[in-house]
Amino acid sequence: SISGSHSTARITGGGDRVGGLVGSSAGNIADSYATGDVAGSGDYTGGLVGIIESRSDGSISGSYATGNVTGEGNYVGGLIGFSAGDITASHATGVVTGESGYVGGLAGSIHGAISGSYATGAVTGEGDRVGGLVGSGNGAISDSYATGAVTGEGDRVGGLVGGSSFNGTITASHATGSVTGNGSVGGLVGHYPGGTITASYATGNVTAEGNNVGGLVGSTGRHSSGTITASYATGSVTGGSSVGGLGGLIRYGTIIASYATGSVTGYSDVGGLVASGYQTRVTDSYWDTQTTGQSRSYGGTGKTTRELQIPTGHTGIYANWNADWWDFGTSRQYPVLKYNGMDVAAQRR
Repeated sequence: SISGSHSTARITGGGDRVGGLVGSSAGNIADSYATGDVAGSGDYTGGLVGIIESRSDGSISGSYATGNVTGEGNYVGGLIGFSAGDITASHATGVVTGESGYVGGLAGSIHGAISGSYATGAVTGEGDRVGGLVGSGNGAISDSYATGAVTGEGDRVGGLVGGSSFNGTITASHATGSVTGNGSVGGLVGHYPGGTITASYATGNVTAEGNNVGGLVGSTGRHSSGTITASYATGSVTGGSSVGGLGGLIRYGTIIASYATGSVTGYSDVGGLVASGYQTRVTDSYWDTQTTGQSRSYGGTGKTTRELQIPTGHTGIYANWNADWWDFGTSRQYPVLKYNGMDVAAQRR
């Protein structure tokens, strides 16, 4: 295990497993940091750690990295390239650039959980699965966020998570950076095969050259049974086909008590809330017909700006929303989240 350690050196590695503090870890890392830039020519490059290979090998807590990270191979992250263990109360602030796939502001890919963590640097990846926090995340993400602009040349690009391989959960988390990609591009998540998204939001503008583009989620899996609850998106959304204010292509899913307000532009299958879907149930969810510029959606109910803002409590169109999760504001404001102590003032800036 490593505790209370740090590195300020600039690190350049000629192969796999390159990290600002350690290349490969087989123990817990706590209260440690690295501040130098890191560059790797192979796989698994991270600002603090290159790789934690198995869950039994350990976790990262109370640690951070501030240097810029560049990797030529897969799995490039501001804090860690690949982690099988958990990440808790940690952060990365450097710019992250990957010449292949699985690129994230905090982690290139993670199979463990992330809680109370964040990334603020811009993220750029030339392959698939590029995210502001995580390129590919397969565990639970809670109370975490990303603020950097995300640019991916491939598919599955998201403001928080690029893409997942199986069901996971995202709770009380958000992304605020702009997101640019090819296909399956979302303000929060690019591609989500299932699981749940709860009390989370995205505010960045989303732009894609291809299809399946959403202010919150770009696409879900072919056999998804995921649920989006008490979540919203406010950024503009632009793409090809299946372009929606909240979701692009949502299959076999459920959307509850959620909304979208950003302008939506596409060539076909364009929706104010959801662009297209299959056997997806949408309840108590809305889009702003004025600000989105859209009169149709796969599901949900279109409302004017005034209709969405005038209820200032748990009443009217919001009667079935959870009053413990939402702050309804004034008659000139949209609802925002207060779930688990989320910052209401920051959401209203």
